[in-house]
Amino acid sequence: MLETICSGCGEQVPPGSKFCNQCGTPVGAPPQAPLTVPDDLAWKIDADRESMEGERKQITVLFADVRGSMELAEKLDPESWRELMNRFFQVLADAVHHADGTVDEIETTHTLSPEQIGWFRAGSALSVLRSGQSG
Repeated sequence: MLETICSGCGEQVPPGSKFCNQCGTPVGAPPQAPLTVPDDLAWKIDADRESMEGERKQITVLFADVRGSMELAEKLDPESWRELMNRFFQVLADAVHHADGTVDEIETTHTLSPEQIGWFRAGSALSVLRSGQSG
């Protein structure tokens, strides 16, 4: 039996599984709808697309920790948990869009190393290297 690819997160799902082990999406479920972007922001992005290609930009990274999320996840079935978290991600995306920002990626299971935390505190990895504080 072949492994399938999860329509929710793109991870491989072991043969015989009914749900993705990574995100809880039912096997064979239709792909998740992407986060919505307000029409006026989408228009602005499309209008500026040519001038933005290859452009170097300062970015902002948003970190959010959902307090008690693991305890809550244990109490909910995978579909309910996924639906709840998708609503949370949409609230975060709406806040970013309100500031005319865009959401490139949402990562749900990332742990930062002490070195990465230092990069964010310094503003960037390049700032750390320039100051000679690396390593």
